[in-house]
Amino acid sequence: MKKTLYKIILCALLFTAITSCNSDDTAKINPKLTTIILVRHAEQLNLDPDSPLAPKGVQRAKDLAALLSSTSIDAVYTTPLPRSLSTVQPVCTQKSLIPITYSRGEYLMALQQIISNYQGKTVLICGHPETVPAMLNLLIGEEKYAQSADNDYNHIYYSITERLGKSEVLVKTYGEE
Repeated sequence: MKKTLYKIILCALLFTAITSCNSDDTAKINPKLTTIILVRHAEQLNLDPDSPLAPKGVQRAKDLAALLSSTSIDAVYTTPLPRSLSTVQPVCTQKSLIPITYSRGEYLMALQQIISNYQGKTVLICGHPETVPAMLNLLIGEEKYAQSADNDYNHIYYSITERLGKSEVLVKTYGEE
């Protein structure tokens, strides 16, 4: 019963915070909650690890910035690969933020740092087809999300969390499919 009540309250908080998309509002609801927005990097030109974004990926990065234009973003985390940096660059430019890079293999440490350092704040994370689902699974405390398909670029995940394993996730889409 307690777990069900907790989930209902958390879903209500998640819905309220996401619909208002303002980290100040999240902090007023519960100053210990961190809003985390996760996306996969946009479409890349080729399979080279240093590949820039394809024209479709450049548009998706612009679509992400447009979607988040009225959202208060306090930090942006991304891997240092060009496709990831280019995906978040329009958001960073719009919000006057410098992206914080994390190693692709150290996403757990990045999540822990975000939850610890950004209580009451909103953080955008850009990851990869294997790291975004892995982070989501850590946030919710179960193995629900599998590696993204090669052509799956349009999902955006919203999570409000106080600690790992205790999150609810709202899944939306953005940009062209």
